[in-house]
Amino acid sequence: RLPGYEVKMGFGLHVGWSIEGAIGSKYKIDASYLSPHVNIAARLEGATKQYSVPLLMSEQFYSLLSNNYKPGCRKLDRVTVRGSQQPMYLYTYEPSLGSGPALSATTLNISAAQDITLPSHNETRAHLLKSTISATLHVHDSPSLEELSSAINKPEHTNIDINHIEDSNNNSTHILVTPPSFKINTPSITPLEKRTQALNILEYIKQFESGVDQYLAGNWSASRIIFEQCLDSRPSDTPAQVLIDYMANFDFIVPENWRGYRELTEK
Repeated sequence: RLPGYEVKMGFGLHVGWSIEGAIGSKYKIDASYLSPHVNIAARLEGATKQYSVPLLMSEQFYSLLSNNYKPGCRKLDRVTVRGSQQPMYLYTYEPSLGSGPALSATTLNISAAQDITLPSHNETRAHLLKSTISATLHVHDSPSLEELSSAINKPEHTNIDINHIEDSNNNSTHILVTPPSFKINTPSITPLEKRTQALNILEYIKQFESGVDQYLAGNWSASRIIFEQCLDSRPSDTPAQVLIDYMANFDFIVPENWRGYRELTEK
């Protein structure tokens, strides 16, 4: 292993039709999907590097999200990508908001929970998506917090293939749990602190999007001020810096042919 090495992944999310088919020769054939929408998704994936975000969504994909998740999405830009002349809004999701600003009744956030009662087997299962390493735990009754914590910390509950949790017909509740290193009985943040943090993030999204709106409307002086304020509070926020740098290429003077969007020329 290389010291300090970490893997970063980017995802481009778009929705549309495509054609599936076999492509190749008599020596090698691969199944592939052909569509301008596939091209857009690929371009969005590449653009995650420009904005330094792990996920980019097209406005078409964003429009299909539930009301639980839309408030946690941030409008970043309006662009055209190579291979398409149709401008689209770009969105990302704030991962620090966890499972969404409005958690459903059956979604438990362990880090903020104190008194936890799990759904019975007659209700839907709870998803605890705190880590990429997950395990499967089968319980027949609603366990106490201590029982759940003890069960999670058992080594045999790690490295279980989560693909097999779908086909059980018994009366147990299926739960995706986190590895032993995650101590649910010693929360690192209180519910009030978590709510305050979420409100701060949502307020930042509102401020940033007001800068995007000014930028798209051609009010670049006002947009510059807003984005600089954003960077004062979040210096590492690359999307704000990206738009400032783009406007700086024109000395913050709106081009005469500005149409409220720009072209992403990089792949």
